[in-house]
This record gives sequence, C-alpha cells and structure tokens, in this order.
Amino acid sequence: MSWSEQTEQFQRIMTQKLSESGKKYTQAAAAEFLGIPVHLYRAWLKGQWPVSEDLEMLARVHEFRPDWLLLGVGEPLQQRKKGAADPECVEICDTLR
Repeated sequence: MSWSEQTEQFQRIMTQKLSESGKKYTQAAAAEFLGIPVHLYRAWLKGQWPVSEDLEMLARVHEFRPDWLLLGVGEPLQQRKKGAADPECVEICDTLR
C-alpha cells in the first residue's frame, strides 16, 4: 500500500475517531486530537513521511499498528487494553530510536 493510500485510510479513521468523540472531521480537529500542529498533519496528508517520534506516538498513544504505519500491511489499528504494551510495538519503536 502506498503512503497516499494510507493517508486516505488514515483520514477515514480520524473521521471515525472524531465522530465517536462528538466532533466533525477537519484537519485542525484531527491534528488537535493527535496532539500535533495542524501544519504537520497537513504535511503528512501531502506525502511527508512522519518522523520516528511521530510514528511511535501514533502506535503507542493512538493504537495504530507499527507494521501498518511502516509498511502499509495488515490492519491499521490494534485493539489492546489500556496500559498494556504490544511487545511488537515496543520492539519496533525501540529499533526506530
């Protein structure tokens, strides 16, 4: 899957997450939800690859699967209990550092 295909899917996920919290999707609302500046969110949508710290934040805080973020394979989101670390995520994030 290309990064442009991933960004389309990413936007759909953000629309769903915002809707679940009672908000309408805008780039500014998505950026606020993620805790990043809106210019950074827009850069991602235009094809700028997130830096390792941003990928780690997406995986750890927002439960995106590292293999999907890095390679575009598998399901984009992981389901886990709050506070439980996915060993695969920890290993990949530690490697990125």
